[in-house]
Amino acid sequence: LTETMRDTARASDWERVSHLESIRQPLLRSVMDQPVDSAEAGLIASNIQTLLDMDAEIRRLGRIRLDELQAHLLQIKRTHKASLVYSALGV
Repeated sequence: LTETMRDTARASDWERVSHLESIRQPLLRSVMDQPVDSAEAGLIASNIQTLLDMDAEIRRLGRIRLDELQAHLLQIKRTHKASLVYSALGV
């Protein structure tokens, strides 16, 4: 599920990433509530690290997209403000 989220984030389908996260959260909670067999602790730690690495990439991609949206919004505001000034000047 986390791999699918990462791949979906790479494709910039943020609505689907959000939907997948809503499915993943309860699953992660249920898994983390289970006792850990000491013989499997190394494998589990490795799997958790893999999840954390994928989550870090998803967050990084999300930050890039958020920055792009903020820049676009700023441009829209500037354009709107310029339009208002030109309208007030009768241009």
